[in-house]
Amino acid sequence: MKQTAVISIIMPLYNAECFLEEALESILKQTFEAFEVLCINDASTDSTKEILKKFCQRDSRVIIVENEERAGAACSRNKGLSLAQGEFVTFLDGDDIFDENLLQEALTCAREKNADIVVYETMHVESEQIHQKKVVQRRTEFLERFCTTPFSVTKLKPSEFMKISDSPWSKLYRSELIKKHQLEFQTLSCANDVFFVRMALFLADRIIWLNDRRVMVYAREHFVPTRISFNRDPMCVYQAIRKLGEELVDRKMMEVFFQHFCYCAFCLLKDAPTRCKDAEMINVFCSFMKKEGVQNLIDILGEDYDSVPPLLASELMNFQTLNFSDGWMQEFNFYLLQLEEKKDEIRNLIVNCYREEKRIVLWGAGRNGMAFVKFLEQYQMEITAIVDKDNQKKGMVLGSYRVDVPEHILQKGDVILFTSDAVHDEMKADLESDYQLIRIS
Repeated sequence: MKQTAVISIIMPLYNAECFLEEALESILKQTFEAFEVLCINDASTDSTKEILKKFCQRDSRVIIVENEERAGAACSRNKGLSLAQGEFVTFLDGDDIFDENLLQEALTCAREKNADIVVYETMHVESEQIHQKKVVQRRTEFLERFCTTPFSVTKLKPSEFMKISDSPWSKLYRSELIKKHQLEFQTLSCANDVFFVRMALFLADRIIWLNDRRVMVYAREHFVPTRISFNRDPMCVYQAIRKLGEELVDRKMMEVFFQHFCYCAFCLLKDAPTRCKDAEMINVFCSFMKKEGVQNLIDILGEDYDSVPPLLASELMNFQTLNFSDGWMQEFNFYLLQLEEKKDEIRNLIVNCYREEKRIVLWGAGRNGMAFVKFLEQYQMEITAIVDKDNQKKGMVLGSYRVDVPEHILQKGDVILFTSDAVHDEMKADLESDYQLIRIS
């Protein structure tokens, strides 16, 4: 007797012959067995269909669904959603692979935590490394924040919301959530998963990050110019953002999530042209944003636009006043958004340090250090000095500060600010006894 599917795995497939067998093998090796894998063959012209037939004959859990004409990944995923029988659903592309423990671990977490969405670790790797097992490092604060108690987006800072990727295959979704809210993928040539994933996150009451350092999905990196991922049309990103905003308004959710939406909109739109290799596509996008794109987003926000953080509002206006060739999109540092969220906390820290006559030293004159100085200038805050271990940066001028090496500046009792988690951890053992170390990240 065929086992009832608890998890439905949806695979949109078009000319996937090169890596399809690896992908399917990684599913059939799962330690959890009550699943179905819905393989949507999108009118492939290679041997994809023959490979699927071979696996279907071998294992009845492999189900082949044929598109008569090519419809695209979004339509294929939507067809899979309409056919899925599982209590939970997830996704896998035909060139990626699952860790064999993924389904078991994600399902256990979903049931123990009564979660609507379980997020797990994924990694993009080159093809020759795709079978090398990897783990990620997570801070205790991260585990306590995201892996212990289920949360909703309302409990996340906007920058934390952006730490959850737009990829559909990095999550296990409760099918009821998708069906109740009639969620579908947007029919775009690229960025068609942005609306589905972000809207699901907005709607979920209980999200949890799997407390497991193992990478659970390995996504194969490709550098082939013919692939959509190599040359993404930025206008598709705009269409996805607009759809997300309009849906939040229609569902009367914008008032609650407008800051998260604004961060999402700016972050994705700013990145969109930098991921495009076609100059004409970039020109069309930038021209559209100047003429009507920005104003359309402001109209969607309505009265909520007045509450948009000043930094975001000013950066959004750059789409209207600056050109892509000016380099502002490439130069903008998202670390500034994190600093904006911590503005009051940083101000209080600086005030208290000066009240206690403590010197404040910024460690690091890299990209984040430059952003931190820009932030200080914007809000008229001051620190004592900037240091960097790199002797080549000695004498470098950041704002009103001249960078020096630590041994020339640091004094016992100094408060040292780090903009990098990695550098903070590296220096903690050496400096902890003499200095107060604070991560501003």
